[in-house]
Amino acid sequence: MTRSRAHRVQNAAVAGALLVVFSILVAHVVRGSATAVTVTPGPLAYHAVPAPAPSGDRELLDLAAAAARQPSAPARHPRYAYAKTTGWYLDSQVSGNSTRSTLVRATSESWLAPNGSGRIRRVTTEPDGSRNVDDFHLAHGPPVLALSTDPTTLEHQLALGHPASAGPVERFVALTDLADQQPISAQADAVILRLLARTRGLVNRGDVVDRVGRRGVAVSLDSAYSGGPTRYTWIFDPQTGALLGDEQTLIGPSGKLNVRAGSVISSTTFLASGWVAGTSARPAAP
Repeated sequence: MTRSRAHRVQNAAVAGALLVVFSILVAHVVRGSATAVTVTPGPLAYHAVPAPAPSGDRELLDLAAAAARQPSAPARHPRYAYAKTTGWYLDSQVSGNSTRSTLVRATSESWLAPNGSGRIRRVTTEPDGSRNVDDFHLAHGPPVLALSTDPTTLEHQLALGHPASAGPVERFVALTDLADQQPISAQADAVILRLLARTRGLVNRGDVVDRVGRRGVAVSLDSAYSGGPTRYTWIFDPQTGALLGDEQTLIGPSGKLNVRAGSVISSTTFLASGWVAGTSARPAAP
């Protein structure tokens, strides 16, 4: 079962809506016994870098250097943080010998003010092709962070809701949750990548083309963070260091989950982010 992508609170009604929006769980329903197999989209093709290839931590430091070379973003006025993602996520509910899994493709957009108020719009497509649109207007919520470029301060900001005691993957979850709701300046990104480079066990997976055709470089970490042995992979733009996507692949026994080892059980692609003037505006395409 994939971990919820964010923890949102307001009142009971809005909190439930937010959990629906930010969890973006899956949607292909399997009926019958646990022996039925849910087919998920195939893995991406990762191409190893010829020797001597940099290690995973060295790759992150190179990406940090690329981010640091980017021009500084202009000072922003209080506006809305816009973020757009697309992906699909596997969620399985086990009851006795039966497993019910769902696989839904979803595209989400959010417009959040500094105090967390704003709008969230999610479009989901069910396995039968039906399309659902959910549009939520929020009175308040988790604040949009004014990200520091001081390493100590930024490390504390990332730790909000993501305690180090949860393990090394949690530090990367902090990054993906952040990118899920607001833009990250290149200067803050450089600091984050240097912090993440301290993580032990990182592997350089090499070059990859992501699920929307963008060239990236990938770094992974194997862990049982979410319950089963999983390979967590993060894809970055080699020119800017920006996060392009993250994938979770089952690498061990599936237990009662009705998927095979090697299945990609979660995929998120970060499509766009920026600062906009209102809750219907979108940043200009680069």
